[in-house]
Amino acid sequence: MAKRHVKGRKGRPPQYYKTASGRTIIGMSMRADGKFYATHSKQETGKVRYLGTDEVEAERRLKQYYAELNEDKTQITLPQEKTGITHVGYVDWDEIPLPVIENIFAGDTFEVPSEALWAALRKMVVEAGAQETAARLGIPRFASLKDEDVAGIHPSYKLKDLGQDYIANCTKRNVSKNEISNTRLFWNEFCKIVRVAQVGRITETTIKGYADRILDEFYKKDRSRDYVRHRFRKVISILIYAKNNKPNKSEIRAVLEYCASHLKVPRKAPKGKPYAFTKEEFHRLLQFANPTYRAFFLLALNTAFNPVDLIRIPKSSIYLETGILNYPRVKTDQLFARVAILWQETIDALNIYRNDIRKESGCETFFASKYARPYSRGYIAEGFRQIKQEAQLPHIEFRHFRNSSLSAMIGQCEGEVIDVVMGHGIKGEKKKYYDLKPELVKPAMDAIYAKYFC
Repeated sequence: MAKRHVKGRKGRPPQYYKTASGRTIIGMSMRADGKFYATHSKQETGKVRYLGTDEVEAERRLKQYYAELNEDKTQITLPQEKTGITHVGYVDWDEIPLPVIENIFAGDTFEVPSEALWAALRKMVVEAGAQETAARLGIPRFASLKDEDVAGIHPSYKLKDLGQDYIANCTKRNVSKNEISNTRLFWNEFCKIVRVAQVGRITETTIKGYADRILDEFYKKDRSRDYVRHRFRKVISILIYAKNNKPNKSEIRAVLEYCASHLKVPRKAPKGKPYAFTKEEFHRLLQFANPTYRAFFLLALNTAFNPVDLIRIPKSSIYLETGILNYPRVKTDQLFARVAILWQETIDALNIYRNDIRKESGCETFFASKYARPYSRGYIAEGFRQIKQEAQLPHIEFRHFRNSSLSAMIGQCEGEVIDVVMGHGIKGEKKKYYDLKPELVKPAMDAIYAKYFC
C-alpha cells in the first residue's frame, strides 16, 4: 500500500504511527500537534494528504486515499430483472464526488471506488437496522443483532457536537456566561487530551489517560481539588446530558462507566507541619511581589488572615485613615468580628493598591479584579506560586503567613488576644468590647511587627 524504506534510499526511515496496542500503521504518520497525514503523499501527489485527528477515522481515510491513488475500483453489474436506470445520482463521499451514472441498463457493468461502496453499504445497514438487513441480505445471523449493535458500525456522535448541544441547552436555561465559558474550556480541554473525535473511539485507556493528565496537574503543580472537581464533573455532566437526549446510548453509557472508575476527585492533601518563615524569607517574598501581592502579603501577616478572608474583606471594613480593620463575618451562626491595628507599611501598600492599581470600582470587596469582581482563591494561589518560584522559596505556602503571625504572638501577649486575632471564639461578653475597642489587640500586632521588621 505505502512505500517502505528500502536499503539504498537516501534519508531517514519514515516514522510511521504506532497505536497504543503497539500496532504500526504503515503509511500513516502524526505531526506534533496530533494531526495525522499520509506519510508519502507529498512525494506521490505533490501535496500532503491530511487525515484528521481521530486515529480510527484517519486509518480509514488512509485506505480511501490509496484506493483513490491506485484507482481501486469495484465492478457492479445490474441484475437482469432491472429494466433500466436513467439516473443514479451524484454522491459526495468525504469530499470525493462519485461520477453521475446515467442510462445504465440491465446487464451493464460500471465501476465505483471500493471504499465508497463500503461506506454506502455501511450507511444502508445502519439506516435499515438489524432485522431489515437480515431480510435484504438473506443472512439470518444479522437478525440476532440488536439495532444498537448495528448502529455501532456507523460513525458515532462527535464529541464536538455533544459539547455544542450541552452549551446550547445551558444558554436556553439562562446559565451564567462564566459557567458557559468554563464549560467550553473544560470540554475543549477534554477533547484535546483524549485525541479522538467520536464517542465510539473512547476507551477505558483513553479516560484513564485524561484522568492522569489532570491529576498530574493537581499533584505536581499544586492545583486545588476544585481544579480537578470542576473538570471531572463537567465532562460527566455533558455525557449524561447526551445519554438522556440521544437515541444511541450504548457507547455513551460505556464511556460513563469508564468515567465512574477513573474520574475521581482525590482527597484533600494533608497539611504539613506548621511553619513560620524567617524575616529574610518574608522580605524576599516582598522583593519579588508586585504592588497587588505586596498588599496581600503585608495584610495577611499583619492580620493572620487566610486567602479566603483576604478576598472577602469589604471596603467598608478597612479604615486606612485610622489604620483599623474591623471585619464582621458570620462564623458558626454568630456574628464574629476580626479586628486588627494596621502597620504603616500595610497602610502604604493598601493605599498604593487602592489609588494606583484598582481605583474606585463598583465591587464591594477591597480587592477586586479589573472587571470589578472579587478575586478567586485560584487567582491568588496561581500568583503566589509564581512569586515563590521566582524567589526560590518553593517550600513556602500561603497558610504559613498565618502560622508565622501566630508564632510571633505566642508568649508575647495574652491568649485571649491571640484568639481574637486568629478569629477563634471567646466566651462571655468580652468579644463585644474588642469590636468597640480594636486597640486591645495592638500588643499582638506589635509582636508580629517586632519579629519581621525590627
